[in-house]
Amino acid sequence: VMSSDLPPWITFPDIERAKWVNTLLAQMWVNGLSNQVSVAVNEILQGKLEEMRPPFVRKLTCKKCDFTSMCPNVVGMKVYDSGMTNRESEIMMDVDVDVFGNDPEAFIIVASLLTGPVDVAIGNIVLRGKLRLVFNELYEHFMPFRVVNISFVTLPTVDFRLCALSQGLDLNKIGGFRSKIAQSVNASLKELMLWPRSFPFDIFDPLFHTQLQVAVLEAHLKKSGLNTFVNVAFADDEKVTSTMIFETSHTYNKEFLFV
Repeated sequence: VMSSDLPPWITFPDIERAKWVNTLLAQMWVNGLSNQVSVAVNEILQGKLEEMRPPFVRKLTCKKCDFTSMCPNVVGMKVYDSGMTNRESEIMMDVDVDVFGNDPEAFIIVASLLTGPVDVAIGNIVLRGKLRLVFNELYEHFMPFRVVNISFVTLPTVDFRLCALSQGLDLNKIGGFRSKIAQSVNASLKELMLWPRSFPFDIFDPLFHTQLQVAVLEAHLKKSGLNTFVNVAFADDEKVTSTMIFETSHTYNKEFLFV
């Protein structure tokens, strides 16, 4: 095993394992976070395509931007002391992430050539890097913070595959085309979110459908002769189980969903 393949929590003792983060991230990803990332990246991409356009291409437009298959996997994380942030209300952490996208058509770019439009697919994206996350803007419900500012500590390694869908060309073999896209991606990442620059991400954007699932398993009372029930409140919503008359213990196995 090469040393570069070892997880960061083995190489650096102050890096923590992040299994719980990946569990939470996977749930958030399928509940709207991937859609929110797709919309944010699409807006940035539309403004950058002209800069990425090779001389032989008349125009570039984004037809599809889908991050569904690219949920990041956190392989290690380090949380900094509050004294190292700009404000006491901030939390800063570095996370080592791997992204292995299995969608060969995660992005579809329409290239307008002299011979007509060509749909170019960019997919099978692989990314490895270290993100710096700075959480701020206190929030009173569910999440303790509303906004996370995302930066790369250093430029990540990015790999991808190209394919011209409409003509079946292997664009990976066209000299300079793939490298031009790679250079533009690195330049955009450096300009937008290479530390100390950051990309502000609103956790509670309307595109992100926040859900909290609470399971009530059992209820036990210390005094006899009372009725048993469980009241669960979150933000402005409230859920109540059925009332069991004169029962000091009851198994509910009841789930409540707060949206």
